[in-house]
Parts: sequence; structure tokens; C-alpha cells
Amino acid sequence: VTLNISVPGEWLERPANDGDHPWRLVAVTPSTVTAYAQHVYGLRIAPSAEDDDLLGLIYFVQFETLEMVDLTNCRKLTDRALELLRPLKHLKQIKLQGCRIVGLSGRLLRRKGISRGAIHTIQQAIPGCQIVQ
Repeated sequence: VTLNISVPGEWLERPANDGDHPWRLVAVTPSTVTAYAQHVYGLRIAPSAEDDDLLGLIYFVQFETLEMVDLTNCRKLTDRALELLRPLKHLKQIKLQGCRIVGLSGRLLRRKGISRGAIHTIQQAIPGCQIVQ
């Protein structure tokens, strides 16, 4: 399968049946990549990304081998970024280390940040997904 990835970051892969195998960098995105049935995939979002940069994630709703989204050090994201992940029911892991976590809604505070409420909402929306903070 050929994918046009518009989200800035890094496209990663590892063997499908080996969760202990480290992720391997395939391409820097945006890019066009080829996905293979014997692999699962991860997307490490560029730290400079803003909410609108993640709009391209909607194209992964039917791509069940995308298992991990890494938002590490993406300090410009808000609750809206996690809302964009909600349709990705097949995710097994979302990494939030280094993100700005705010107590209340980032929108209410008029500053960048992901609220604890949004994290709770994504945990309910994707019950099998591990949220790493």
C-alpha cells in the first residue's frame, strides 16, 4: 500500500509480531511511503507541529497497522490534537512525554497545552491504547 503522509515527522516500522523489536526509521515526513503487511507502523510527530499539522491523520482511520503516535516534545499542541487522534481506534500507544500538560482546557486558558481532561477522553475513546506521559 502506498501512503502519502502529510503530517510532519518520522514514519517508523517494525515487524508485526514482535512488539519488543525497536522502531526503525523509514522516512522523514511529509513523504510518500510504502506499507507492507508484515509490518506495523508508528508516526513520530515533529516537535514543531501545531494542531492543524495533524489534520492528515484522518487518512489513517482505516489503516489498522498504524499502532503508535509519538507526540514527544510537541509543546505547541492543544486538546484539539488529541481530538484528531480519537477516530484512530486501532492505536496501541500514544506518547506525550515532554508535551505541555495543563490542568484545565488549553482553549480556556488561551495558551498551548493538552489538558488532563483531553487525556482522559482519549483513554475512554481508545480503551486499549497506552498513554505514555
